[in-house]
Amino acid sequence: LPSAQYVKLITFGYDSFFADLFWFNTINYFGKSLKDTNDFRWLGSMCGLVTELNHDSSEIYGFCANMLSWMAKDYESSIEILTKAISYYPEEWNYYYLRGFTYWYFLSNPKLALEDLKKASEMKDSPASVKKLTSKLIAGTQSIEDTINFLYTMIEQTSDEKAKSALKNRLKEAYLTKYVGIISDGRDKYVDIYGRKPE
Repeated sequence: LPSAQYVKLITFGYDSFFADLFWFNTINYFGKSLKDTNDFRWLGSMCGLVTELNHDSSEIYGFCANMLSWMAKDYESSIEILTKAISYYPEEWNYYYLRGFTYWYFLSNPKLALEDLKKASEMKDSPASVKKLTSKLIAGTQSIEDTINFLYTMIEQTSDEKAKSALKNRLKEAYLTKYVGIISDGRDKYVDIYGRKPE
């Protein structure tokens, strides 16, 4: 993919129009990858190009950040997209929330996570779930339930059906992780009580 600075040489000022074309291509690429290959290696570059050409679509930032983290596992590109979103929408709590969650859950950086989550929790219209996750992070008691709650929030905020489907699959995996943990704890307690493994 060409970089945005070279694309701008041929857009003749019609950056938004070309951004729409690239965005259509990005959604198409994501859908095919989700269905067939599960290979999202170009998603970060495509999202970066679209958001350089058009800064005004808040939905694009959310889609790209979530799919780069949860599907492409390209956490650094997700952070870049969210940092760009924050620079254009500094009053929007959800970009700080998304970036803070990415720092905490994917990059194991509680210091940067806490900075963003504190900022998000102090902003107007931020839901109680943001404040709850922030307080848990401060106390060091965050759990798989926080991941489940985060995914529910993102699913509610996502309008793209492909992205929503991908997040729902991640939600199922989070529930499986939760229940496997419960079963493992139960097995360990059984061994402690009876001195043998359950059949």
